[in-house]
Amino acid sequence: MPARDFYKNKSAANPNRKGHWSGIGSLILLCLVSVFALTLFLAWMTTEPRPNVWGGMFAQRSVGKNGILFADVTLGMRRSTVEKMQPGMIARRIASGKTVGTFRAEGATHTLWFTGPGQDHKVHRIRIERTYDQLGEYEVLARFGRKYGNPVSTDCGRQVFAPGQYCHYQWLTKGGIPLDVHSRVIMTAGGASRTVLTVIAVDSYLEGKASGNRRGRLHASLKSRR
Repeated sequence: MPARDFYKNKSAANPNRKGHWSGIGSLILLCLVSVFALTLFLAWMTTEPRPNVWGGMFAQRSVGKNGILFADVTLGMRRSTVEKMQPGMIARRIASGKTVGTFRAEGATHTLWFTGPGQDHKVHRIRIERTYDQLGEYEVLARFGRKYGNPVSTDCGRQVFAPGQYCHYQWLTKGGIPLDVHSRVIMTAGGASRTVLTVIAVDSYLEGKASGNRRGRLHASLKSRR
């Protein structure tokens, strides 16, 4: 068989050879584009969010020994110490018998739950809430990610009874304390949208201790009435 006919027949026997290499080239190009896009995303995640959006609410870079520190207050802090740090705090007993302190700092409302009514009783739950004109999902992830790393869970979806999106994120701090972050969109009377960010941190050990203290006080109160 002439050489010319041999190569002609070989080429005819592999009609998809050119398309095969073309497909591999497209796959390699797609992988390179994906890596480039991921690099840009990670670089964006490590940048500081816009200062006019966050203000000073989460500007503190230092954290307490349990990984939680907001407005100079951390879980496990005694009430007497909190009042020195936040002299404007208002403490009260609520219907459930819990002692709760509230103060404003860094544009947010801070609510603290104490293990008991005394000055030596400690903070076992912290709740912080602030409203923003606009606050995106990636801004939340970027800010908290810089301090606590990757979230252990992320769940976002549309709100059932209101327009806009609702998201719940959870981080574990270096002390093993779960940090829950909720963001939801609300509509003002004028029709503008606002984002409400709520941060909750709970020391489960101290919270259990607080529940035991309340049961003990209730038992003693009932016993004294007999």
